[in-house]
Amino acid sequence: MSSSNLYGGVANKNNGYDNEEESEQRIVWDAKSIDEYMDKMDRGVVLKGQSPFMEGNKFLRRIRTTYSFSDYEIEEMYKCKQDIIYFAENYVYISNDGLVFKIMLRDYQRRILKSFQRENMHVMLASRQSSKTTIVSIFLLWYSIFHNYRTVLATAHKESGMVQTLRNVRLIYDRLPYFMKPGINQLAVTSMNFENGSRILGSTTTEDSGRSIPVSVLYCLDGETTVKIRNKKTGVVEDVTLEKLYTMCGNKDNS
Repeated sequence: MSSSNLYGGVANKNNGYDNEEESEQRIVWDAKSIDEYMDKMDRGVVLKGQSPFMEGNKFLRRIRTTYSFSDYEIEEMYKCKQDIIYFAENYVYISNDGLVFKIMLRDYQRRILKSFQRENMHVMLASRQSSKTTIVSIFLLWYSIFHNYRTVLATAHKESGMVQTLRNVRLIYDRLPYFMKPGINQLAVTSMNFENGSRILGSTTTEDSGRSIPVSVLYCLDGETTVKIRNKKTGVVEDVTLEKLYTMCGNKDNS
C-alpha cells in the first residue's frame, strides 16, 4: 500500500511537498528519530533547527513534516482505517483520576462504534456516566484522520457540553503515536484543523449552527436539542427533541 493512501498528511512521494528540492531540504523523520527528539525535549536539551512538533508541543504534529513510514506503521494505519474497533482498542488512551490507560471497550460501546462506522444516521438515548462522550470523541477523531477534506460539527445545547467533546477529542489525539497523527494547521478550544483538510468544529445549538458550512458529520449532544423532521406519508413538518425522535423511531435497544 502506498503511504499516499493513509491520510492527507502524506500526499505524494515527496510527502506533500511541491518539488524534490524542497523535500530534500527538510529532515526525514521516522519513529526512532522522533523518540530521540522527544527524549531530548524531556531532558531539557536546547534543540535547534527543524522541529517535528507544532510550537514545541510534543503532542502536536507539525504540518509539512517528512515522515518515513515503516511497513508495520503502514499496516497499522490500514487496519485502523478499516476497523474503528481496532483503532480504539489499540491506540485510544483515556484518563481517570489522574491515571492514563488504554481504553477497554464494553460490548455496548463496540456496538455503538460499529454502528457509527457502518450507518449514516443515529439517534442514541443513553444514561449519564455511560462514556457516550468518549465513544463519540473516538469516532469524530477516527473519521477526521481517515477521511480527507471533511468537516465534523459537534453541537450541544450548552457550551460546556460542546467544549468537553472537543477536549476529549484533543486528549485522544495527544496520545496517538506520531505516525498516526495528521499535522495540525490550527488549534483552538472549539476547533481542530488538520493537515489532511479535515476539521472538527464546535458550536452551541442555535438556528445558525452549521449554516454555510459543508458539514460531513453532525453530532448533536443533549436530548433537548431540537431537529426539524418531515413525515414522508403526510408531508407534515415539525420540530422535535432528539429524545422524542428516539421514541418515535421505536428503537427498543436503549444501550
